[in-house]
Amino acid sequence: MASIYVHIPFCHSKCYYCGFHSVASLKDKTEMLKAIIEELALRKDYLNKEEIQSIYFGGGTPSILAASDINAILLKIKELHKISDEVEITIEANPEDLNKEYLEALRHTGINRISIGIQCLFDDILLFINRRHSSEEAIEAIHLAKKCGFDNISIDLIYGIPGLDSHKWGKTLKIVEDLPITHLSAYCLSIDDNTVFEHRLRKGDFIPLSDEECEDQYDTLTKWAKSNSFKHYEISNFCKDDHYSRHNNAYWQQKAYLGIGPGAHSYNKETRQWNFSNNKKYLDRIKRGTLPIEIEHLSKDDRFNEYVMTSLRTIWGIDKQIILQDFGIKYYNHILEAIKAHSKHVKIEENSISLSEEGMFVSNDIISDIFI
Repeated sequence: MASIYVHIPFCHSKCYYCGFHSVASLKDKTEMLKAIIEELALRKDYLNKEEIQSIYFGGGTPSILAASDINAILLKIKELHKISDEVEITIEANPEDLNKEYLEALRHTGINRISIGIQCLFDDILLFINRRHSSEEAIEAIHLAKKCGFDNISIDLIYGIPGLDSHKWGKTLKIVEDLPITHLSAYCLSIDDNTVFEHRLRKGDFIPLSDEECEDQYDTLTKWAKSNSFKHYEISNFCKDDHYSRHNNAYWQQKAYLGIGPGAHSYNKETRQWNFSNNKKYLDRIKRGTLPIEIEHLSKDDRFNEYVMTSLRTIWGIDKQIILQDFGIKYYNHILEAIKAHSKHVKIEENSISLSEEGMFVSNDIISDIFI
């Protein structure tokens, strides 16, 4: 089973925290859609005819496109690949793009999961991070998606934002309790390169929350999730009733995936490939019938590090048998030695090695220590 990711590199405006590739313009939209469909054809053999279990439209802002544009891409995917009867098809959407007509049109394309970028439920914070919607619009969009037949609804939230104190964060989660969602992704604010916040930080105009404040909000989040029947199955992801993100799980479980569009990544267990994060260069290559990609061939150490990084993000952790069978006793002993310094944050069980709830918050330090 494999997955396909389609990157839509357009936004109405850039959020001040966002480091993902996108442009705040629709100037090349028609040309880009043609190129995405052409890239799908150029790379039709990448997944070796594996059945597709998930398709994900990310960005950028996929909901900036008409439902007919989304449908054209899906039709091309279905023409080129065998699609599972149980396929999960997700679109990321911003609240201000969602109305009854658009949501119903999306449903008719076959999309069965929607991920709505809420980010925050306080209007002053939304203004601070340069979001275009209000908290009221966000809540209305979620209820409307449910009314229009979406039973699998995910939302995104960001914590650790200056101005979002513990009271506001707790109130945000209290509001979320009453929303008809099946999945929550919650991320600690990070300062990515070449973002407005990164430029402000260098100028001294931005003061991030302390690690202690961020950890306190993370602790509030995980306790809230447990008391509201949300399973904390990955560092930043929570679900109800086993509504895991099938697409993201494919990444964490080392399944093959094909990334289409500028900036998208692909992985087939032997190589990691990524498309140019530049719309013009991407379009120029596709016009010439060549792939706009760079390729990294993965050594055994690379594959080990990749497995450690992805598996330790989840509640299932490192599978001891996979380490022994695919990498060998040397790598297994290396893990046991490396985790000694993190014993209070690591759980060692009969078949697995995973992180504790507290360990997930400091996972970067633990994972980097295990890397070869």
